[in-house]
Amino acid sequence: MPSRLTIESRFDQLPRLVDWVGELAASQSLSRAVAYRLDLVLTEAVTNIIEHGCDNGREPCRIILDYRLVDQAIEVEIRDNARAFDPTRHPGLLHGLDLHEASPGGRGIHLMRQYTIGIHYRREDECNILTLSFDTG
Repeated sequence: MPSRLTIESRFDQLPRLVDWVGELAASQSLSRAVAYRLDLVLTEAVTNIIEHGCDNGREPCRIILDYRLVDQAIEVEIRDNARAFDPTRHPGLLHGLDLHEASPGGRGIHLMRQYTIGIHYRREDECNILTLSFDTG
């Protein structure tokens, strides 16, 4: 199983991501719960890049995912050349709002925070680098 996946910022590339996550889960003998969290969070992150980050007037963005094992965790690094966006600085969801006061957005970032054990962001050489850590237990 390759530790790297490179896709273009197009929705028709999402099945390749799903297949890669499935292969990763199988190669590491991950539980269904961990595989679900990986799939949900990575699909959300990549979908956000496609929807919001790549409308910068340049050629389509390239999205590169790499995984590595660190102690009892899997770290997935997502690198893209979309416009800068740091999800770690995005405010959490506001609770207590009724349906009329609620606004769209932020729920994907909330899911990322709920299903990972760590989220780190940096901007380097015109690229966003988001590292997501998942507990394998």
